[in-house]
Amino acid sequence: MYDKILKKIREKVRNGLYIISRHAQEELVDENFSFEDLERSVYGGTIVRKQFDQLKRARYTISGEVLDGRCLRVVCRFSSDGDKIVIITCYEYEE
Repeated sequence: MYDKILKKIREKVRNGLYIISRHAQEELVDENFSFEDLERSVYGGTIVRKQFDQLKRARYTISGEVLDGRCLRVVCRFSSDGDKIVIITCYEYEE
């Protein structure tokens, strides 16, 4: 359903064109995930939800498995100029 969007997100992440919010960084540490886990979740995951924030910007929740078998959900959006991905938050999810 969101194949084209996911492809664009993966491309941005693969090229290092992403910004991780302080909140997302704290969540990674609190949940014992690494930056590699975040990237792996994006590369191997699927978009499970599309929502809009208060400014009507689309944000996407990607759910993917990391090396240790846990599921990491990553919530992200495109930057206002579309050049980067902004990682808003991430969290462990049990399926």
